[in-house]
Amino acid sequence: MEIININSVLVLVGAVSALLLTIGFTVFVSDSDSVTHKAFLALTISSIVWSLLNNYAIYQSSDPVIVLWLLRIMMFVAVWFAFSFFTFFYVFPSRHHKFPSWYRYFLVPATVAVSLLTLTPLVFRYVTVFSSSGQVQQVSNG
Repeated sequence: MEIININSVLVLVGAVSALLLTIGFTVFVSDSDSVTHKAFLALTISSIVWSLLNNYAIYQSSDPVIVLWLLRIMMFVAVWFAFSFFTFFYVFPSRHHKFPSWYRYFLVPATVAVSLLTLTPLVFRYVTVFSSSGQVQQVSNG
């Protein structure tokens, strides 16, 4: 029964991802010069990647190294999801927007730095506890 439940969740996530991708590209193609449309496309793509990692990749392995890297990659994508979410609401509903210097010289480099740090042992060091079914229950923070 658990396999059917996981598969139905994966099918639902896949269908929602396809719908989001269709909406994101439709909005972007309707006015590809609009900064809001570009930000919306970035938001939809980052949300799709994050949801697929969050709902699919974690179920696929009980190997601690693979699970650790999947968690790190998921946090990497989550940082970019948060950045694209902020950017979308910052520029909405402008068609053209000049980003201020704090955005270009502080926020973007900080986002790059934090996202790269999530791929190091400074964030997640190793998996400490697995459940009897093979799911990660605890990760040692860096």
